[in-house]
Amino acid sequence: MRLYLARHPDQITSKHPRIIEDMLELCEHHQLAVNAMIGMLEDLFEFNLKTRYAKKLTDYPLWELKTRSRGGEKGGARVYFFVENNIAYICNAEVKIGSEPSEYKLEEATMPVRCVLWSRSPRNSSRPSRWEEHMNPRIKAMLETFTPEEIQTGILENKQSKTVLATTPSELERTFKAELLARNAGTLLRQAREARGKSLSKLGLELGISKGRVHQREQASANLEIKTILEQADALEYEVELVLRPKQGGQEIRALL
Repeated sequence: MRLYLARHPDQITSKHPRIIEDMLELCEHHQLAVNAMIGMLEDLFEFNLKTRYAKKLTDYPLWELKTRSRGGEKGGARVYFFVENNIAYICNAEVKIGSEPSEYKLEEATMPVRCVLWSRSPRNSSRPSRWEEHMNPRIKAMLETFTPEEIQTGILENKQSKTVLATTPSELERTFKAELLARNAGTLLRQAREARGKSLSKLGLELGISKGRVHQREQASANLEIKTILEQADALEYEVELVLRPKQGGQEIRALL
């Protein structure tokens, strides 16, 4: 089963689909749950709706992936999606304690469903009346600006940010980890500067750049190149180490950069 990463209409121009943003928000305190989410998506990709984790939700046009674990953060991992033409549109995720999904997350996940159902109809024609009550004027006006293909796939080409489409769990995992690395790199550089007791201005003077540029490098959205990380770490008298850790057993490989 192919996997598409859906965007909420209110976040159609965001850098990443909602599922990536949810996992990034959860990973700091719920890493085990995020790992479980990726594992369940791999199972959905391989076994379709026959996966042991998939369950059709009542009162919503949605399915959920839920672990078999009871209790703990892993047991609360949930991923919400819907199916159209044998494609699983992955909407969002949460860590939920208790047996029932959050109403807020279900409402958020339902919006991309309505967009896809509306895209079946010719532009400017009447939509099925059963969906009319769920479309407020702001959403209707926003959807008019997208092509049917953009509405159906949730992918919008945009000059400000790269669009992301993951068709396999491995691609989704790589996208997630690349963004996590980019966010962590900026945070680590800021922590290193503060540990050395250097101001933005002083470090900028040593690097030959403005303090504003130093500040930009320390942001989660900086998307730093390796040479930039090495340059700033060296100015702060830190070494950078690359570690390759096997996912299942084996010896770590380390190298100083």
